[in-house]
Amino acid sequence: MKKTTCLMALAGGLMLGCGGSSTQSLGTFGAAASAPTPATLFPPALPARIVSATDPEGEDNDDVSSPDDLTFDVPLKAGWNAVALRVDLVTQVVAPPEILGFTTYEEGEFLDPEPLTTSTLNRGEGSSLGFFVFAAKDTVLRYRGTPPAGLELAGLEPGWNLVAPPAARLQELDLTGLTIYGVGENGQPTLAGDVLEPGKPLWVYTASELEWRLPHRPSATVALNPTGSASSQSRLDYPEPKIVCDRPEDESGGVRPLAFYRGSRWTPGQTINVLFLDGNDIDPKYCDEATRLVQETWGANTSLQFHFFRGDGEPGETYHITVKFLADKGWNSRLGRWSQQYKPSMYLSRLHHWPIDSAVFKRVVIHEFGHALGAVHEHQNPNVNIQWNREAVYAAMARPPGRWTRATTENAYFNTMPSDLYSEFDDKSIMLYQIPKEWTTDGFFSPYISKLSEMDAEWARQAYP
Repeated sequence: MKKTTCLMALAGGLMLGCGGSSTQSLGTFGAAASAPTPATLFPPALPARIVSATDPEGEDNDDVSSPDDLTFDVPLKAGWNAVALRVDLVTQVVAPPEILGFTTYEEGEFLDPEPLTTSTLNRGEGSSLGFFVFAAKDTVLRYRGTPPAGLELAGLEPGWNLVAPPAARLQELDLTGLTIYGVGENGQPTLAGDVLEPGKPLWVYTASELEWRLPHRPSATVALNPTGSASSQSRLDYPEPKIVCDRPEDESGGVRPLAFYRGSRWTPGQTINVLFLDGNDIDPKYCDEATRLVQETWGANTSLQFHFFRGDGEPGETYHITVKFLADKGWNSRLGRWSQQYKPSMYLSRLHHWPIDSAVFKRVVIHEFGHALGAVHEHQNPNVNIQWNREAVYAAMARPPGRWTRATTENAYFNTMPSDLYSEFDDKSIMLYQIPKEWTTDGFFSPYISKLSEMDAEWARQAYP
């Protein structure tokens, strides 16, 4: 029998101080009372209150809502309020001034408080997280967003996690080894019942990393041959997530940089079978659109023959690139023909939360499939000459959601990589990171690029004649 621990919080006895941020605090909390309790038994206690909240990125609260979006009015009491978003992408936030900000809990600490905006709520894991919102008095929070487009997933890290429930009832989930609390008035842990209240998060403790979701059900393999062209990019200025294409880990647990090594390319003219492993667990339009994007970009400019499928895959069939959406692994891909050694070889974690006509969806799909064909990041081109403001990059990448170390940032941004086929540096390449001008000493910057450049297409034709 599956076993879980659901405990009632002891009144007044669960006050653990919140950890500090890994970077300089921009928003501030009030002091928290402290009465240490075993960290594995009880969730961490909230700070006393939010004093101020600041967006470290300085972004606006843009309204990018559409008529088909869902609308939720959330009554808030004075003090702390636990909230789980019921949409995939937040497209509008109406937060009256008595709402002082919100925090969430990641990697053993409460994050610095931020204001509630479409920008701040869509960063990192976005709707899979739970939030604590602080109000100076009773009020109502209104938000709008896109309807859920597939099974839900909560990515659990070792320790305590504040997450949106990935199911309507606990008994639908695997509870082995988990300690679970609900969240009650003023943020206090409560007994978690089987039927979960919509819009309320859970505290979940686990000893190991876990992708918590409804069990996968075997599904048939479907060949994808979508008609029509890829959608035009929306004019809506959807918020840009602070998720950067990172590097997958190799089998030894170390990090292998994305470089264009000799021997990483597929054979020109080769048939490449691509399988969306959980494509039957999300709205099929996302796999169809990804298929169109790859065919119209890399497929149209190489001799490779792409065949796309979604489902579990046919026994005995070879799938060269395998893709997963329902994951908590960021956006990344194995390089070139090394993809065939891994399953999945590419993570598009929660990319189905973004509209198919958004710059985010288009960029991530084209960029990651560029890696799967052997393309290195353009800012690591041996011919690059970016004048980096390194300390600014280190500081920005150390913040959530990435929390990159200096060594990780060094490898991902500053180190050039060996290549046997490369062009002059292309500042319009789909393989180039977004680079704010504050990150360079000469004012160079790179916008959020979401289409193949002319030089990208030329590279592809030379690589796969």
